[in-house]
Amino acid sequence: MLLVLVVAGVTFLGVGDSAFRALRYERDAILDGDFWRVLSGHVVHVSWAHLGVNVAVGALVVAALGRHLGPWVFLLCAAGTTAGLFLFSLGVKWYAGLSGVLHGLIVYGALEAWRRDRRWIWLAAIALVALKVSLEEWRGAPGGLAELVGAPIVVRAHLYGAISGALAFVLLYRPRRSRL
Repeated sequence: MLLVLVVAGVTFLGVGDSAFRALRYERDAILDGDFWRVLSGHVVHVSWAHLGVNVAVGALVVAALGRHLGPWVFLLCAAGTTAGLFLFSLGVKWYAGLSGVLHGLIVYGALEAWRRDRRWIWLAAIALVALKVSLEEWRGAPGGLAELVGAPIVVRAHLYGAISGALAFVLLYRPRRSRL
């Protein structure tokens, strides 16, 4: 899945600004019927640095949790992040990138680790995401990150992504069958 996102991200960046503007999340455009933006906004990036940061974090997430992360998890985290922005962050006019989804994937993977009795992984991942999101809600994005990626950081997307990861787990959860 990450490879598909990387190829799409590189392709859309290579096409230029017209693809970015046509695919990014824009609340007003969605209200006008551009429903593809619910998902496509998570595939386009502002700059090569933005794509690079998202790919690097995505690679770490896949390396740590990849076998638990199927396409449904991605779709639910993407749709949930968009829904959060659309319903609760009316001032966010546009958004692009994977960061919200990545927060959701980490939370989903942490809950999957908990389900598989890997409590220390669960505890570490949940604690780190909770700390990061809390600090961002309180103080904003880390200094210099907006300059690196070339756009303001929509930290609220990280919160919505984390919540979406938990909701995706609830929706996709299948209890393990005991072995007799």
